[in-house]
Amino acid sequence: MAWGTASCPKVEKFFGPGNQYVTAAKMILQNSEAMVSIDMPAGPSEVLVIADKYANPVYVAADLLSQAEHGPDSQVVLVIVGTDVDLSAIEAEVSKQCNALPRGEFASKALGHSFTVFARDMDEAISFSNMYAPEHLIINVKDGSSSRIQVQFS
Repeated sequence: MAWGTASCPKVEKFFGPGNQYVTAAKMILQNSEAMVSIDMPAGPSEVLVIADKYANPVYVAADLLSQAEHGPDSQVVLVIVGTDVDLSAIEAEVSKQCNALPRGEFASKALGHSFTVFARDMDEAISFSNMYAPEHLIINVKDGSSSRIQVQFS
């Protein structure tokens, strides 16, 4: 793609996500005689999930693992809204699903440097999310369409 073939012209620019190896390859090509542009050198993948007591632990775990399995340097953050969320059920489901993943070893390493934040209410959860500015944001709460949820994008 970077140099083309007799029947296929070279590309001008590479787009898309990838892990550290994809980023390294894109950087090598950008700085080679191929003279190919790239969208950006992407960093580790990350997700922030906001969950309240109504969130299904199966879905929360799947959302967290969706980025953790990208590589050992990925980071996942769980923001718990309120004091009545069954965190042990979420943790058990994360463990169960992680063990079943083909890339569970990567996900397990990523989970080792990920964390949970406890927010008093939705306003505090959104405030933390805006400050953290995750690559991916998943809001898994009873009223996720609330007009008071104002996520800032930068």
